[in-house]
Amino acid sequence: MGEELSSVNYSMGNEVNSLKSLKKNNKSSILRLLYDNGAMSRLELAKETGLTTASITVLVKDLMSCGAIIESGSVQRNKSGRREVLLDINYKELRVANITIESDKIYFSICNRYETLIEKTFDSSVIQQADPLNPAEDDILGNHWSTQYKIRCIGIGVIGKVDTEKGILIDSRGLFPPNFPLRKVLSMQYPYPIIITNNVRAQAYSIITSELNDFLYVKHGPKLGGAIVSNGRIVRGSGNEAGEIGQTQVRNIQEKITLGDYVSEKRIRKRYEMETSKDLEAEEIYKLFSTDKVAYSVISDCLKQISDTVANIGFIIDPAKIILSGGMFLHDDIFEKLCALIKDAGYLKPVIRPTNSDKLKFLSSGIVALKFCLFGLIKPDAEDDSFVSKNEDDDEEPSD
Repeated sequence: MGEELSSVNYSMGNEVNSLKSLKKNNKSSILRLLYDNGAMSRLELAKETGLTTASITVLVKDLMSCGAIIESGSVQRNKSGRREVLLDINYKELRVANITIESDKIYFSICNRYETLIEKTFDSSVIQQADPLNPAEDDILGNHWSTQYKIRCIGIGVIGKVDTEKGILIDSRGLFPPNFPLRKVLSMQYPYPIIITNNVRAQAYSIITSELNDFLYVKHGPKLGGAIVSNGRIVRGSGNEAGEIGQTQVRNIQEKITLGDYVSEKRIRKRYEMETSKDLEAEEIYKLFSTDKVAYSVISDCLKQISDTVANIGFIIDPAKIILSGGMFLHDDIFEKLCALIKDAGYLKPVIRPTNSDKLKFLSSGIVALKFCLFGLIKPDAEDDSFVSKNEDDDEEPSD
């Protein structure tokens, strides 16, 4: 008898957990549709998800109560029909903290999906391992930035190899000790979901939509990094290093050097100074590309190496698009030159730039955190694990 009762209780527990999981997945589906398509009516959501309008009404009520979505106007679909109320994600209230940590700079912002409320840039040398988001020097971020702006989560993009599931920096190119438990450290300071990933992958992930979901992403500055997106997902590889274009070796030169180092801003500056005796910032050299022979020569050499590598990878993985972002790629004349070189190498697929390329370092990690929390992809180390499972018990383990 005891065994029978135990069996019954166990089955009922599974059923309850399954219902909670189903409800969470349905909320996630609604948020994904709104994220990809913009404002939609309850009727449209029911049609796209296959759920009844009654189920949609219940789910929408839950999502509105936690501030994830709002009513945003109405539309009349036909002349005789009633006006349908439109729903959209409440981006203005879903504020997140974005931190992009690169080898030379840290880019901090409070943002939503589309805009930043504040932006700050400071030198990466001020990082404190005890609290990397609040350096001691001049109290750059302020003591109460997280509560002042009522943020929902924190997104951090860091150079090097990152274990997103565990929140560990496996190798951050010397910024932190190997296998540094960054999320664990920050969770002691900040009671918010914290999502940590590689900075280049964060940028690639942040621009994925239902229409832009198959591409090779290449970012320049301070070095060179890359990411592969296939079917809307980051390709990671067996060792979590797929797409690391900067780690490929430069060929046909005497020295042994990676492409990332060869085209780095530091090396571009050094080469320009050796030939002109002028110590200019990389950005100043980029602006001289079309008017200065030395700048043109140095940058063109870098572009040739990049174009050959990008074209070769393109032939192998065959993405729908190649996306170039950041650094020298922000300059139209340099971008057009690289596009021509890639085409000369025989690769003819579209080569584009993100519409907000110059802002990605202030948005991308925050957008990743927002998407993870909105869609309930992980349960971070915080009291409020996500918008889709707010006020629900959820025992899922984090996943990347």
